[in-house]
Amino acid sequence: MILTFLIDSIKMKWLLFRRKRMMKAPPSPSRQNRMERSRLEIIRLKSRMQEYLCHNLFGKRVAGVVFDSYNGVLINGVADVEISQHLGNWGAYDHRKIEFLQGVLKEGDVLYVAGAHIGTVGIPLSRKVRQVYAFEASPSTFALLQWNVVLNKRDNIKVYNYALYDREEDILFYNSKANSGGSKIRPAAGNYLYDYDEPDVVTVSGKLLDKVREQESLDYPDVIVMDIEGAEFNALLGGQACLENARVLYIEFVPHHLDNIGKVGVQEFTENILRYFMKMIVADEAVRGAWRIYEGAEILSRLEGMYRSGMAADLLFYK
Repeated sequence: MILTFLIDSIKMKWLLFRRKRMMKAPPSPSRQNRMERSRLEIIRLKSRMQEYLCHNLFGKRVAGVVFDSYNGVLINGVADVEISQHLGNWGAYDHRKIEFLQGVLKEGDVLYVAGAHIGTVGIPLSRKVRQVYAFEASPSTFALLQWNVVLNKRDNIKVYNYALYDREEDILFYNSKANSGGSKIRPAAGNYLYDYDEPDVVTVSGKLLDKVREQESLDYPDVIVMDIEGAEFNALLGGQACLENARVLYIEFVPHHLDNIGKVGVQEFTENILRYFMKMIVADEAVRGAWRIYEGAEILSRLEGMYRSGMAADLLFYK
């Protein structure tokens, strides 16, 4: 194991050196692709080294690392690099997104968080609303979410270990290690963007949001926050009644997720949402102070432009 650790360390230093050289070269699609693969390989090696150090310092039964952050007191997995880096080095994860959503929420709101992860969004927002219903598909991440709700004494959060989908069935799921927030439904074809860290493949329970709401006697949502790594279109198909009753939908838009996970085009993705919501804000623009409200045909036009350029962003739809 020590030899593996040393080899990984050397590999990572070489990749960092090579990446710096590539950044100085003239831009091209092939160079961008090489840089992205190099970035992901660095993350994979960091994850392996981090997990090795934790297990050797504290023993094989170490289950997580605790962070005292803006988001709350949070436990995260020992192999996670992406989210732990933000919580540990900068003391916050997605703080601009949280501040933006705090401005949207009202005190009496019921908030649904689909893709709750370890609670980085749901826990801080629970202080602003009446009730939070949090849905997390990954079994290992769900266990951390349960601990974090208890650690932060959030009595108004209820958690559910389901993958929200458009049909009720068992689903093969990538349980990512280096970036546990990137865990997702297993794509039909292999893709380095999703399997670079050799994720565990687990089976999760797919559920219809509307059926869960009815069976669990949940209040209808006022606001839905959804970040489920490409399964958003499918989850919304199973939550039509919730969409009809919600005031706001905050959702992730990632072009390669539409292609590889959702298998849906921009127009189909958009039409399902626009049955219930009339206006859109690109949240990433809003947090930079570049407010613009898109309506009608402008919405599809803007999203098609983002898709063509490969631009990912969080979107806020409202009535």
